[in-house]
Amino acid sequence: MAFGARLKEARKYRGLTQQQLADAINWDQGAIGNIERRDSNICSHSAAIASALNVNLDWLITGVGEMDSPRRETIDCTKINIDNTSVIPIVSSEELAQVKTYHPNLVAATGSSYQKIDRIKLAGADDFYVFEVVLGSDNMQPTIAPNTAIRVDGSKATYPINNNKIYALVVNGQFMVRRLATRVDGSILMHSDNSLYKDEVVSSDNFSDFVTILGWVFDWNMTDAW
Repeated sequence: MAFGARLKEARKYRGLTQQQLADAINWDQGAIGNIERRDSNICSHSAAIASALNVNLDWLITGVGEMDSPRRETIDCTKINIDNTSVIPIVSSEELAQVKTYHPNLVAATGSSYQKIDRIKLAGADDFYVFEVVLGSDNMQPTIAPNTAIRVDGSKATYPINNNKIYALVVNGQFMVRRLATRVDGSILMHSDNSLYKDEVVSSDNFSDFVTILGWVFDWNMTDAW
């Protein structure tokens, strides 16, 4: 079995379309299709693909070993509705720092929590893309205390930015939470509610080079509204 065939097998096993995988690794759907069709042994995005699909990189490249990644245990985080309740995957900040976009089939969960769908939708969030992660930093204090479980709507990971909303981000490979706003000149203000942290201003041209928006933080000890 060639690399492309193993890629296709793993993608279908995870229940993803070519476009979903391409979005996850910030690549082109056509490139994924071409690789799956050709007899190739490796590609420039092999490591990113293995991480996105949570498969063993050695297996993906060589076919040796087990398909499932030995890095961690995974749980089935398929969204289900029970009495109007959504099952929310709990993910680690370290796991999130490895991805380019959040999708429940792309990020391994360490557990799950529950929330009423009506409450999620009332806030303006999409229950299918909601995930939970612990904010370890104190940079959003007093709004969000350190080591607080926050809930993030991954569907709000696209432009335009909704000014002064709190977003979950990956910045230079690190997970963090900041309040974002677009300034008059088009640059992006990254604000920490904790006055001990300095604000950062990033030009619109450079923002996407080192900042990835994972979603909107809508629920912690209080509920914001979109």
